[in-house]
Amino acid sequence: MRKQVFNPFLPSNEYVPDPEAHVFDDRLHIFGSHDIFGGDDYCLGDYVCWSAPVNDLSD
Repeated sequence: MRKQVFNPFLPSNEYVPDPEAHVFDDRLHIFGSHDIFGGDDYCLGDYVCWSAPVNDLSD
């Protein structure tokens, strides 16, 4: 059986293994390495950062 789990706070096409979350100035920042769905490699050489206001994580 194979299952795939998505992070509800990031876009479904974004794969960020082992993210770190930090709050700076009332914004949540999620940092992590970057994977590509179906790719041959993991933890590619680039990093991503997503942020949203703490009081509205849907933004």
